[in-house]
Amino acid sequence: MGHSGKGANLFELRYSRGINSFLSIETGLQYVHNKIETDYFPDGVVHYKTSEINMVSVPVYCNLAFLKYFFVEAGPTLDFEANHASTASIADQSGVGFAFGLGGKYTCKNWSVMVNPFFQRHLLISPGSGDSIEHLWQSGIKFGVGYSF
Repeated sequence: MGHSGKGANLFELRYSRGINSFLSIETGLQYVHNKIETDYFPDGVVHYKTSEINMVSVPVYCNLAFLKYFFVEAGPTLDFEANHASTASIADQSGVGFAFGLGGKYTCKNWSVMVNPFFQRHLLISPGSGDSIEHLWQSGIKFGVGYSF
């Protein structure tokens, strides 16, 4: 049996608090909708089952800016799977994860535009009672617009 991703959407709101000119702490709220395809062959014929994982995450990133327009960010995420069914073929992904990103940001007056390729792994630490080998990995590119109050 195997699992493969068939697409995802991520929406995020962030709050950033600067510590100095190049270091900030960021937090926010993410909603992620993932489509997963499971293939299995109990009778010698390959069968496919499509499922969805909807998650709400609270990231806490340390963001380090360099060379005026670039940044690197990393930190833990607190993840909650919104619709996990006890009959699901994939383990509940609620727990503590980790995210890493490298991107670019251009700021003009109070407005900013950013592009942020990222990698995120869920279920590094689980509140459940067993170890699971099924960890949701996400990668993609975030595009964002920001306003500084």
